[in-house]
Amino acid sequence: MTGGIQLDEDTRFEGVSGWLAFFCVIHVFVRPIFLLIRLTVGYQNWYSIWNRGTLHGSTNFVLGAIFDIVWSCIGVTIGYAIYTLRPQSIRWAKTYLLVGVALSVVALLSGRRSGLGGIGNIVWYSYLEYSDQVRRLFPKTQGRQLL
Repeated sequence: MTGGIQLDEDTRFEGVSGWLAFFCVIHVFVRPIFLLIRLTVGYQNWYSIWNRGTLHGSTNFVLGAIFDIVWSCIGVTIGYAIYTLRPQSIRWAKTYLLVGVALSVVALLSGRRSGLGGIGNIVWYSYLEYSDQVRRLFPKTQGRQLL
C-alpha cells in the first residue's frame, strides 16, 4: 500500500469543465480585465474633460464606471459560485443574463451601444437552460423554469 486513496474504477470526480468552465473564466477573469482596460482608457478621456471644466461628461463617466464595476463584481461572484457548485448559482446566472439582455435593449434603443452583448447573453442563457452538464451538476435547476 502506497498511502494514497484507493478508488474503484467507477469513481469519477464531477466538476465544472468545458463550456461551463469557459463561462466561469470569462466572468471571473476576462470581463474584469477588459473592464480595467476600458476604465483606464476612459479615465484618460475623463481627466481631460474634467480639466476643461465640463462636468456633465465626467458625471456620466463616473456613474457608468460605478455601474460597470458593480455589474462586473456580480459577474465574478456568479462565475465563482458556479465553479464552486453553489446550488442556486445557475438561477443567479440566468437572472444576471436576462437583466443583461434588458440592459442591452435599453442601450440599443438609446443609441449608446450596438446590443451585441444581449445576443451573447441569450446564447449563454440557452446553454445554461439546455446543457446536460448543467443538469447533471445542478439537479435542482432541471425543468423549464424561467429563472
